[in-house]
Amino acid sequence: SMQFGINVNSGMRNNGTITVSIVSGSSELNPLQIPTNARFSFDNATNCIRMTGTPPPGAGSGTIISNVGNGTRFGRIRLVNTANFILRLESSSKDGITSSNNTNCRCSINFFRFFYIS
Repeated sequence: SMQFGINVNSGMRNNGTITVSIVSGSSELNPLQIPTNARFSFDNATNCIRMTGTPPPGAGSGTIISNVGNGTRFGRIRLVNTANFILRLESSSKDGITSSNNTNCRCSINFFRFFYIS
């Protein structure tokens, strides 16, 4: 299971309302692990894109994350704004996305580790 938060530059919103969704067909996760759009939200107060955790599928039922090429794609996230997006070029935030220690916007990844002993 996984949950995450991504802080964005508040100026990017242009006082609009952000809607977050996952692009259908963009995930390489097992079907039960692909988050539904209801798990995504945008918090105007903290300027945080959030995804709440999905229930773990159980040992042996989860997606095997590839360690070759680009790995396994979680999915592509779509942001829709009721106003025009504003992107400002700044040295600390070239694309409007910033990193932060904001406790309202945390990431968490849980996984099962499988060991085969012969």
